[in-house]
Parts: sequence; structure tokens; C-alpha cells
Amino acid sequence: MSSVCIIPARSGSTRLPNKNIFPVHGMPMFYWSYTAALRSNLYEEIYLTTDSEHYAELAHEHGIKTIIRPYSISDNVSPKQQAIVHAKQFLESSGKHFDLYMSLQANSPDVQVTDLLNMHTKLVKDKRWEVITVDSNLNQNGIARLMRSDVVDNKSLSAVLGAIIANRSNIHTVEDVKTLEMTWIP
Repeated sequence: MSSVCIIPARSGSTRLPNKNIFPVHGMPMFYWSYTAALRSNLYEEIYLTTDSEHYAELAHEHGIKTIIRPYSISDNVSPKQQAIVHAKQFLESSGKHFDLYMSLQANSPDVQVTDLLNMHTKLVKDKRWEVITVDSNLNQNGIARLMRSDVVDNKSLSAVLGAIIANRSNIHTVEDVKTLEMTWIP
């Protein structure tokens, strides 16, 4: 099955301005999610979807392809899934079709290759339509969401849903970054 990884990184963070490019261990935060996706060898292509030309330039400097999305789906109330739907439409209009879409959160820089591999394994082995990440209390944490192409456009989670436990960071403040840098070394 062909797979693509989409890393949403909007520029309008309010708690930590420019959160998705905030330096973590000397690199823009989104870089670490990209690196995990790249090292997993699961994806034919990896894209950063953003509303910011500046973010796109930084991504390009690190060899990351970008999709510029409209501001109308980039504010702080726009569901992340809208960015994935837009990316799918953009890719398909360019003649690129994928069986699986990974939505990988930029502000979880400590995501691990094993998390991504476990999601793909669960989707295939258990014949799930999509797989999400949850924390150790089994609460959805938004780190990653792997979907079959035919469910990307769904307005809600599918009825054939699986989950893996991935206790990773969810960065929203400078304090979160400081804590992560003391406890996680890439």
C-alpha cells in the first residue's frame, strides 16, 4: 500500500507563538516529526502543510516538501482534519494518489519510529480503516492518525477504528519545550 505523511503546521499558535517552528534541540519543532516519518521508511512522500510562507521556506531548507493551505482552514478553531483533506485534494489534483494518509502532529517532536510502525501494523493486521494514538489512560492525544484514503474525507472518526498507546509530548508552552529537552534526546 502506498502511504503519504502529512505534517500540519499552522502559524497562528496563541499560547506559544510560532510553536511549530520553535527550536527544540536546535531545530524547528516540525523537523523532529519529519525525521521520525523519514526514518520509518513507510512513506513514499512526506509533506508539511502550512499557511505560512516562512514555515514553507524553513521546511524547504530541511528538504521537506510543502503544501500551502488557505488561511480559512488555518485558524485556531479549524480542525486539523481539514488540513489533511486539503492536502489530499491538492495531491490528487496533481495526479498523486495514496492508499494511506498519516496525519503527524508537528508539536510532538518526540514521536518515535516505532509509534508509526505500530500504527501501520495495527491498521493492516486488524483490518482497521484508521488508527489513532492514545495516552496510557487511553485518551486520544492527537499525535498521529493513520487513515485509509477513502475515510480521509469523513467528518468524524470511522466505525472501524484502532488505537495504539503513544505517550509522547504535546508542546504548547516554553515550559513544555524545556521539560522535553531535559527528558528527551533525539
